[in-house]
Amino acid sequence: MKFKEIYNFFKSTGTKNVDFLYRDGNHDKLPYGKASFDSNEYGTWLQGLVDIYLKDKNPIKIRILDDYIRRSIKEGAGITDFGIVVIDTDGTITKNDTLKSNFSRADRFSEQLNIKTHELVDVFKSEEFALSHMLQRPTSEKCKTCQELYVCGGGMPLHRWSAKSEYNNPSVYCRDQLHIINHIRAKLQHILNENINASLSKNRSCN
Repeated sequence: MKFKEIYNFFKSTGTKNVDFLYRDGNHDKLPYGKASFDSNEYGTWLQGLVDIYLKDKNPIKIRILDDYIRRSIKEGAGITDFGIVVIDTDGTITKNDTLKSNFSRADRFSEQLNIKTHELVDVFKSEEFALSHMLQRPTSEKCKTCQELYVCGGGMPLHRWSAKSEYNNPSVYCRDQLHIINHIRAKLQHILNENINASLSKNRSCN
């Protein structure tokens, strides 16, 4: 199913908000459908979605696109720091649960924590939580010197993992993110120019 069919399907159901998620994956285990770190299959697909989204006069909200356009504050976008813990239905407290895709117990604290026996404030004060919190910000020089860091935030920590250098890598979706960010910027500039030219033409007609 292509992006246009998917978009129109969600619109037909009356859906107000949708999101399109990158598949879990990292440098050691590439996401499904991604040929290499240098490929941009996901970015190319999202490009088509951007085109139909920006043409729609009454679009449904698509979070991943709005995150890039508005520089949202969330994991994998923007450069605002925040920490994440997950409380399971049995009360177990873990780190960001997406990390479990990298290796066994990557999302677990060294001590077995539970909301029934531990205070959240103590978890937040712990050195282990602080280290987990720091994962939100990329450490690779490629990310830190990239002009688009303020938009993509270096991507999600789980997408930066490799056994060789742990999280000290750019996102495995780096090329995809750069591709879609540049496409959005170009499309918005084109729309702006069209509106300016239309306004100028209207003013000339009135005069």
